[in-house]
Amino acid sequence: MKKSLTTPPSSSLIANVKTSVGRLLTLFKEDARTPAQSTLAFATASHFYTEVCGLVARLDDSDLTRVTVSLLSFLLNVEESLLSSDVFARAAIEIIISVTSSQNQAREDLRNAVLEFSFDIAAKLRVQTDAVNAWFTEAQDEGFVTRTQVVLETVFEAPIDGTEFRLISHFLEHVYEEGKPGDLARTGLLYMFDCATRSEKLEQWIVDSDLSRLLASGLGALYSQLSRFVLVTN
Repeated sequence: MKKSLTTPPSSSLIANVKTSVGRLLTLFKEDARTPAQSTLAFATASHFYTEVCGLVARLDDSDLTRVTVSLLSFLLNVEESLLSSDVFARAAIEIIISVTSSQNQAREDLRNAVLEFSFDIAAKLRVQTDAVNAWFTEAQDEGFVTRTQVVLETVFEAPIDGTEFRLISHFLEHVYEEGKPGDLARTGLLYMFDCATRSEKLEQWIVDSDLSRLLASGLGALYSQLSRFVLVTN
């Protein structure tokens, strides 16, 4: 679970960090158009995104988080090696958690941006399944509650080995929604299930977790509401 700052951040601090992250994104985009891409290579090797994501998650500002998601998404698209980096994965997951936590009432556009980022990761993992292991993390503290767990009044239980696959947990929070968010979440889950056919660790994690029960509970709740949408005619 992310740790809160001891004192509320000032608006000027948030604005400065947002400007800095935006400048980094602009710099990297310019460097990506050069043959050497030396700035990108140095930056990714230094794992700078770890500190950026840690700070952004604690500042807890929607606009700042949105820019950071754009930065992470760009890096992942131009540096394919980051997909198998557990350091990058932890940084990305920290941002995902900061938005999906029930303590953070994120704007809808930010939630959708993070969901699209998660979907892009899942799509890449489907092709590069050997990178799946980098996206396993230690289970979160008991105080961490996702939005779906609140709605369904049930708790997603990770396997007893204490590992967690946050991408699947994230998709579960949107899998019952209508429109694009639901489509992305459902397709993202299918991509993860496809990965599981080629990843013994992910397959075992899904089997040992409470994923099936949670999915069944949600589908049962939706099924019970069907009568409200059925038009009965004589």
